[in-house]
Amino acid sequence: VIRPASKAKLWIVGAFVLIAMAILLSLGTWQMERLAWKEALLARITSPTLVLHGDADPLVPVACGLDTSRRIPGARFALVPGMGHDLSPELVEMLLVHIAPFLRDVDAQSLHA
Repeated sequence: VIRPASKAKLWIVGAFVLIAMAILLSLGTWQMERLAWKEALLARITSPTLVLHGDADPLVPVACGLDTSRRIPGARFALVPGMGHDLSPELVEMLLVHIAPFLRDVDAQSLHA
């Protein structure tokens, strides 16, 4: 059961994830594959990271999402069934299936740090 305060936290994190996705896409992540600075930039990320990628994305192949997650230390990757390149409201519950456990783990890790 997700409490109201947790739902607000999930929405904030979800918004952050979407902003991060937009930034990466605006940089042309799928076109930066050959650029060494991409690797260096992603390797410098130290925050807990969950990379969400849609299995129906017509613009960015799943391999690019996997590559991004592999280059971020400790990142997790989640493939979202039915998600394309946009975020439709119908997918919010599906995204929460991935985001909620991730946040719980991050919260638990921060308590032990």
